[in-house]
Amino acid sequence: MLLFCILLPLAASATADRVTFKNVSLSSFYEHLGRIESAASLKEHLPRHFTQFLIVSGEIPVLYEDSVADIHNVQELYFRRNRIEDIEPGAFKNLTSVTSLMLSHGSLKTIKQGVFDNLDIAELQVSFNPISTITKRMFGNLPKLRYLSFNNDEIETIEAKAFDHLVNLEILDLSRNLLSKLPDGVFRELPKLHMLFLKNNKFVNPQKLAFDTPTLNHLDLANNAIESLVENFFIRLPNLTRAILSFNQLKSIPDNVFLNIPLHYLDLNDNKISDIDANAFDNMKDLHVLNLANNQIKAYNLWLYNPANLSQLILSNNLIEEIPDDSFRNFCDGKKTSLKFDNNRIAKITPRTFECFTKVQSLDLSGNQLTEWDGSFLENILEIEVLRLGNNQIKCPKGDFRDVFLANVTYLNGNPLSEECLDGIKKWNMLNPAKVACTDFETC
Repeated sequence: MLLFCILLPLAASATADRVTFKNVSLSSFYEHLGRIESAASLKEHLPRHFTQFLIVSGEIPVLYEDSVADIHNVQELYFRRNRIEDIEPGAFKNLTSVTSLMLSHGSLKTIKQGVFDNLDIAELQVSFNPISTITKRMFGNLPKLRYLSFNNDEIETIEAKAFDHLVNLEILDLSRNLLSKLPDGVFRELPKLHMLFLKNNKFVNPQKLAFDTPTLNHLDLANNAIESLVENFFIRLPNLTRAILSFNQLKSIPDNVFLNIPLHYLDLNDNKISDIDANAFDNMKDLHVLNLANNQIKAYNLWLYNPANLSQLILSNNLIEEIPDDSFRNFCDGKKTSLKFDNNRIAKITPRTFECFTKVQSLDLSGNQLTEWDGSFLENILEIEVLRLGNNQIKCPKGDFRDVFLANVTYLNGNPLSEECLDGIKKWNMLNPAKVACTDFETC
């Protein structure tokens, strides 16, 4: 009898310790759905009707086994700001209706093997947790998982074969972590992966063997500390169409970095690039957008052979002093293009600078050191929508105003226009459909 009296309080205490939800609120994005005072299981406190979004708020130190089991009427389940420190295997059993699971702003340092076994979810987000390592035992059988995010954690290490079981994964987001190195071939066994986000990490010289994913078409490496790209860096990404390398420490672009890659969009904005091999972008016939803004380029020498689909060339905020004649000799295909050379040091334009263009979406030469603008500079252009010449040193454009103001809108704001010139432009504006803007907001 004495032994029974001793064991009874111990059993009651153990049961109490297994209470997962205490003073926890349930809500959707639109309304408060209820409050749990004390419970071991979530399912008993769910709304009876189907709920697309369920947000669980309040401190939950541990998700015990079966605590989030047998949920059949919630589609997207969000645990947010719960300070979860541990999750026991079996916590998420039998989530038949849940397609998206998020564990955000917690205190998870690791995730035990078996926690995500046999789930039919399509999306899994583990964000804003102090997790340092993604282990090869972290993911079990997730046959329907298409989107996986470990962004804004503290991940420094990813073990080899960590993602090998995620055969249907399409999007992987590892942004805003502490990664500086990846195992070779870590994404190789992801046969459907097409988007990979690695921005805001610590990569300096990423090894090309890590990027061995033939299906990948979008790679984001922005906001790292990448200093160089080796020859054939993208050779194992034969279907890559978007590469984002902005906000890094690149100083040069050598030849053959982008060899035989069908890139549509290449973003090299905000690096320290001063040297570009003349053949660095050779034969990129699929390229639509090339962004080299905010670098330290002094000389324009990009011959851009066969740019059949190039629609935007962005070289804003560099140190370019001159655009050589015939620089765009390979653009004589009649395609409408936008060119941005604003905020450089260009002092001179000639009739041969843009002679190959017949159609222009936008030509931006604002913020340079031009003292002259002549109607002959655009004599071969049949269509131009926007011409920006603001903040130069032009006192008055030369030539017939019908040639000078060929664009639908021409911006001359911030130039020292003479009074006589300004009067002439105002008269032109009154009689012609083309508009000349002498400020950012008003026509002359």
